[in-house]
Amino acid sequence: MKKTGLFLLITILMISCYSSPDKELDQAKKYKEKINKYELKKYAEKENDLADKAYDDAAKIMTPKSSFNNGKAKKSLDSANANYKTVYEKGITTLTDDESKKTKEEVDSANQIKANVAVKAAYDEALALYNQALAAKESKDYEKSIDLFRDAKIKFEDAVKIAKEKKVKADDSLNSTLEDKKALEEDSKKVDESSDVKDDTQQ
Repeated sequence: MKKTGLFLLITILMISCYSSPDKELDQAKKYKEKINKYELKKYAEKENDLADKAYDDAAKIMTPKSSFNNGKAKKSLDSANANYKTVYEKGITTLTDDESKKTKEEVDSANQIKANVAVKAAYDEALALYNQALAAKESKDYEKSIDLFRDAKIKFEDAVKIAKEKKVKADDSLNSTLEDKKALEEDSKKVDESSDVKDDTQQ
């Protein structure tokens, strides 16, 4: 029985040492992809550098591919994944807060210029995305929240731009109307003055 137990233990250790760490490698690649996509490195540069080094070490160990190196590669990848996880978790929450604040500023700008009246359809579309982003943030679906905040921000920026253009046109039209009215008043005044002169001459 003792020999059988020892044999099983040795077998398990050999499998762990010689089996390819594909799962760990895939996880590291996913972390790297997300960190690059959302530019999260800046939120935890030290941990990211450590992760990159461990990831590169694993890549060197696994090339050329040899089962004798799998144990070392797995150890490096475990280290890489631990640090990548820290980078991701620190960065994704901070970035979500940053995107939320930026979008809220655009919401305030849109409300200030009364975009909800000037361009109601565009404003409502942006607001719907913003509310979805807030809901995703609340449920801790951070990646979805970030994407929605960014989409909403662009929509609000467009709404503000169009609302401003409409306001400029309305102001120009009002000024033009006032100028036309003033010109008519001046013409009317000249006619009145001319009539007064004729009356004086006739007398």
